[in-house]
Amino acid sequence: MGRPSIRVMTDNFELVNEVSGYSSLFFTRSWHGMGVLNMVINRHVNNGEADDLQQGRLIFPANRYDCVFVIEDRSIKLDEDGKESEDWEITAYEVKFPATNRTTLPPDGFDHDEYRGPAETAMYQFFTNNVISALNGRTERNIPNIVAATDLGRGSESFFQTRFDNLQELLTEISLFSGLGWVVRYDSGLNKLVFEVLEGNDRTTSQSILPPAIFAPDFDTVATMEYRNLRSAYKNVAIVAGPGEGKDRLMAEAGFSTGWDRREVFIDARDIPTETGDPPVARPEPDIIDDMFERGRQKLAEMQQELFVKCEALNAGNMAYRVDFDLGDLVTVRNRDWGITLDARITEVKEIYEENDERIELTYDNSIPSLTDKVRKRIDNVSVEAKR
Repeated sequence: MGRPSIRVMTDNFELVNEVSGYSSLFFTRSWHGMGVLNMVINRHVNNGEADDLQQGRLIFPANRYDCVFVIEDRSIKLDEDGKESEDWEITAYEVKFPATNRTTLPPDGFDHDEYRGPAETAMYQFFTNNVISALNGRTERNIPNIVAATDLGRGSESFFQTRFDNLQELLTEISLFSGLGWVVRYDSGLNKLVFEVLEGNDRTTSQSILPPAIFAPDFDTVATMEYRNLRSAYKNVAIVAGPGEGKDRLMAEAGFSTGWDRREVFIDARDIPTETGDPPVARPEPDIIDDMFERGRQKLAEMQQELFVKCEALNAGNMAYRVDFDLGDLVTVRNRDWGITLDARITEVKEIYEENDERIELTYDNSIPSLTDKVRKRIDNVSVEAKR
């Protein structure tokens, strides 16, 4: 791959410097969530290149426009080694980061911002309504120099609604539900950042259109491999409680299973609207129940059996990164000794550059959830019936 230089620009895309004197650099591109970049650079190297790595500036690894990061955190310390130890530690996040700082607001006069149809269109609507052209004339919420790509109407169709949610978490949930990815990339022609919803390529052995990408020890395409199959948090039946009180509350079930295989979760969906239009008129009960079913289906998509496969890819032989495989692609992962063959999506790519060491780590389908992720999911599905 070659050790990349780092282009540093202002948030108006004015070039500040080309930084190459770092001692270590690794960054993660994420299909569903938000990737992070970490860099260590001595403050004295190359006439103080580190001084140009200021908060709010944009970082372009290897001058690539498909992965752009914004600097958020800087730290430094001094110990007995003096100048030799004066290293700045820089943390930057993918420029999806603005979504982390937006709470989804509903249109004036409505309880929710909502959309019924393809997941891609829902993602464009919610991002636009809170970042590009904010609802209700709230121009102070708009971020300049960001536009939306063309909506192609892809992804699973469902009913999506939001109210006071974290925008990045909402987009991640829809991405997990639909399999679509999302990115904020730089377009040099427009000189703007572009929010875009993506659909990966199918490079599995089960298709015949593209050359297959196979990650397997016996193909010499991986150096290390880790496999985990966890089902402790898996649910396959959602018991959904909608509008109403007590015995008059509407109920629905999404999913079906029996006996030992049945794993239930309760979903509180009393926020599903019972009226529509202006002036408001009552919605038919079957339409409300359909929305409850969709809510249950979306939540079950977040609670699937957790399958984690991670490997260090060998960027050699007959497969090259970003040519024969890339973030978001469906590929085939195989380990004959373990009896494992599966088709999985590359959901994270971590590029690592250190002295005499360059490598790529791939994560398929999901990253291993943190304790915070597990707690958030548990809280999100706690019944609040007793509090109402």
